[in-house]
Amino acid sequence: METASPTAAAEVPDEDRLEESARSGSPRSLAATWAGVLLAPGTIITGMVAAGGSAGPGFTIGFAGLALGVIIGTCAVAFISIWGPRTGMAQMPLGRLAFGALNVVPQIFLIGSLIAYNALNDLFGVDALATSLGIPFIVALAAVVAIEVTVVIMGVRLMRILGTVISAVMLLISIGLIIGAAQVPPAAEPPGVDGFPFGPFLLAVGLGLSGSISWTVQACDLSRVLPSRSSPVGVFAWVFIGMTVPLLVLGGIGAWVSTDAALNNPMVRVDQLLGGGIVATVALVALGTSLATANAFNDFSAGLSLKQMGVRFPRIVCALFVTAAGVTLALISRNTQLGQLTSDIVLF
Repeated sequence: METASPTAAAEVPDEDRLEESARSGSPRSLAATWAGVLLAPGTIITGMVAAGGSAGPGFTIGFAGLALGVIIGTCAVAFISIWGPRTGMAQMPLGRLAFGALNVVPQIFLIGSLIAYNALNDLFGVDALATSLGIPFIVALAAVVAIEVTVVIMGVRLMRILGTVISAVMLLISIGLIIGAAQVPPAAEPPGVDGFPFGPFLLAVGLGLSGSISWTVQACDLSRVLPSRSSPVGVFAWVFIGMTVPLLVLGGIGAWVSTDAALNNPMVRVDQLLGGGIVATVALVALGTSLATANAFNDFSAGLSLKQMGVRFPRIVCALFVTAAGVTLALISRNTQLGQLTSDIVLF
């Protein structure tokens, strides 16, 4: 390993590394940052889909499969995150050391999927929030995009701050959701099912895995801002905690309250669990802010990849290009079949 380090360093342009003087923080900050990204409407919806409403396996089987997939996936992200402080490199530039020119293939897929993912958030996530809050779609979209652009410009440090604030608010909101969910029975397994439902269970595992391990392509994008002396065990532990807790808590709540009506309009179901009023409004605003933070993280990662691919613009400009592409795709997709196509692409 010692003899390989100079060679590896020589193969990496200086602009692909984050200098030690530009790094700060401790592994603990990764927990709040990841939680701020994952405390989002999609996490609740994933739990609802895992339980499947009237056609699914119910809470017990659905959540068990979801939890298994989440734990496997978050272990992978946490392990890969260790290389961020060691190298100071983002995930896609780091991948070039292993795969060389072929690394452009996952980069192209990454950028395309992040644009589509942002468009889905802007389209369906914002639409659900706008409906629940009783405001026009374009107003909700403008608010989410404004937060997203601000985070893109300010970078990981603002992600840390927002992550901490969102985590604190969502801790209280999650307690409220748990109290609300306790008033209703958990999603039941449909009658007439003989034996263990392996198919639905594996689908739930796949949902948990896809919602966690898919972040490996961005794992080092957050951890690279930490000093090189950061503890590898600490990095692994705090990434694992920051990802697993929101995915299991919100996903579990979603699985518990999964019904056909909830699958059709998840945010209305959240509003009902919280009893409406100011508490529900605060929860929806917090979820909207986390949605914007997740989009900004996607923009940030895509901007880093575009830079590494040779695009001669500052990282912020590259990231804002992805922001604009996602918003444009969302607006074009609204009230057209393109929205469903975008969803299919992201699932693929």
